[in-house]
Amino acid sequence: MDTVQHHSHTLMNIAIAVGLVAIVGGAAFVFFPDLTKQMLAKITTYVSTLPTK
Repeated sequence: MDTVQHHSHTLMNIAIAVGLVAIVGGAAFVFFPDLTKQMLAKITTYVSTLPTK
């Protein structure tokens, strides 16, 4: 039972983190579109190198 609660708690933290990143990313995109595109490209490249499981 503990593992299930911990897992859902982790998922909630991830969801909150993703939401914050989306908000910050949206604001950054409005103010610094070129910089944001470069960062997105770097993040996409980094994520694509990670082992997907």
